[in-house]
Amino acid sequence: MFSFFMSGFAGAKPEAGLTSSLFGIIIIMASVFTIFTPFIILIIAGFGFYLLAGFFSKGGSLSHTITAAGWGMIPLAVYEALQIPIFLAFLPAMSLTISPEFFILMNNSSSAGSLDKEAMAHMVTFSQSYYTFTMALAVLHILAWLCCAWFWIPAVRNSCNVSHRHAVMIVLIPMILFLAVSFGPVLITGGHGL
Repeated sequence: MFSFFMSGFAGAKPEAGLTSSLFGIIIIMASVFTIFTPFIILIIAGFGFYLLAGFFSKGGSLSHTITAAGWGMIPLAVYEALQIPIFLAFLPAMSLTISPEFFILMNNSSSAGSLDKEAMAHMVTFSQSYYTFTMALAVLHILAWLCCAWFWIPAVRNSCNVSHRHAVMIVLIPMILFLAVSFGPVLITGGHGL
């Protein structure tokens, strides 16, 4: 959807070329950062599981826990691969309508700070296909995380020397909290609360 915003900025102000270039650099940097995101998730998950297991057992190995967490992330890799054909299937039907006032207000530095989320939501309208796409990805992402939990529970049990019940608590409680905070608003609003 980035190209829609850039064309709007280009039409809103003569010096929007600089803004477009800056946004382009930000997008590239964000894309490069996403390459490292799975490794960051892996380290946080493995270290978190190991710390939580310390409340129930003094045994286990941090390196084995991180390795087990890595193998358990295979469903997330499958989900990432599935996003490509899903996006390509929905792309022809997705559209975005942006009010010209949005770009005028965004380019006016004094007005941009006072613009609230609800006012912006009325200026940017996504097609129904976009909301369907968002909901489909949210549901698949939640399923991928639950599949990871299915792998992580025995991995934590074996690598941290805890009981099955404790392994379930160590994995599911943080995961359910994460999913509720991350995807709860999207599921409640049907993708409209983006």
